[in-house]
Amino acid sequence: MQIHKSSNGAQVFIATTKGLVQIQSITALANSDLASVMTIDRTVNTTGVSGDYALFVDSTQGIIKRWFGGSAYRLNVSAAIDVGNSWQLGVFLAHGLANINKLVEHGGDEIFIVTGAIDTENHLVMGVADLSRKCLAAKTHIENWQAKGFNVHFLIPSDNFRQPLPDINVLLRPIASLEQLSTFLSTDDVSNQQSDVALISEAIDTTYEPAQQHADKSTPIHGAQKNKPVFDSTKVDANVLNTQKHYALSKLSKGILGFATILALAIIALLYYKHLFNEPEHSQYRMYVNLSENKADCGFAAKHLIGEGELLIFNNIQAQQIRHVCSMQIATSLNIASVWLVSEDLQINALQPKHKTLSTTDLPQIWDIPNVQNPPRAKSQLLLLFTHDTDLADQQNLQYYLRNQSQSTQLTMLNSYSNNILIWANKLGYKVYIVQQNFAY
Repeated sequence: MQIHKSSNGAQVFIATTKGLVQIQSITALANSDLASVMTIDRTVNTTGVSGDYALFVDSTQGIIKRWFGGSAYRLNVSAAIDVGNSWQLGVFLAHGLANINKLVEHGGDEIFIVTGAIDTENHLVMGVADLSRKCLAAKTHIENWQAKGFNVHFLIPSDNFRQPLPDINVLLRPIASLEQLSTFLSTDDVSNQQSDVALISEAIDTTYEPAQQHADKSTPIHGAQKNKPVFDSTKVDANVLNTQKHYALSKLSKGILGFATILALAIIALLYYKHLFNEPEHSQYRMYVNLSENKADCGFAAKHLIGEGELLIFNNIQAQQIRHVCSMQIATSLNIASVWLVSEDLQINALQPKHKTLSTTDLPQIWDIPNVQNPPRAKSQLLLLFTHDTDLADQQNLQYYLRNQSQSTQLTMLNSYSNNILIWANKLGYKVYIVQQNFAY
């Protein structure tokens, strides 16, 4: 896998609660008696985690020498990093970029903001604290970089991905392991991918040439051999070597893969044919209300259709006189996997579907909407219709997110939350439709 020829390199920043700290440069130290060091802005001053960085490089308990070779390194950062381990993922990424001459301090095409600790034994990325504060500290920088045309990428641990986070106008990329990071950064196209980034191309190279040794003086990594592979063949882990075996076997299995591809295309065509003639092309809904002149006579309530059609991102249902409303239902197509009812005080109830219980609709799922007969003095309520399965963690996530947004923007009306709900869903990769029901008193 080759790095895109037109790439001018990437800048790497470590996200901290005090702001972004750039990794300015990495220099390989040839003298094996020297210890690795993390210095501030190319001065003699060291960071509070410099000793931890030396251990992080060490081949015994660390990881840098095992993946990238070398004896020791001097890593320059733009500001102090005093405590913690959340710098480790960014430092690992910077070493990989430096090893293929793509780590830059100024310019370049890509900017990586990174936070995450590393399990150096199992090569897993571990969660970090205060991610919301780190996002807010980076927000202005992100907006400025995007205005200048940089591709900005924010890498975070997968363990943190479902936390409620502020809107920072950039997709957060969850990383679970170093192997995933290498794959994630290994495509041929740096600039034309919205969801995948390409910078470390030679991170998994089938040749696995040993790392170059530097003889008698310190040599900046940016001056290393242009095509130097990122990983050391003698020290790379077994799971990375398995990748090499898969590549070798791939030549022998082209015929099988070709047949499998043809078969898969045939299956997809059949599924599409079935979908075309048997499934609704778009998400459909019909909303019903049971009305009575007197709520004491709800047993004789009449059913009325108050909304129907193709679901849009936002759907506003005509207002109902609450004193006449006995109950409400919404019917949906099968691709709606879960429905939430959100009240103005941000209470969230997950609705349970029924099947084919209304003779007035041919849509297969019916969802009863609770708490209509005796609601608080609410002016509206929202129904959120998801094409993904959701759980309690998602509900709590949205509550925290909306409450944080309301505190920062002074928004209290439910209809003011719609955009924030869409932003939240986009962060999690969820497709959601919003149906707003208004009430009159």
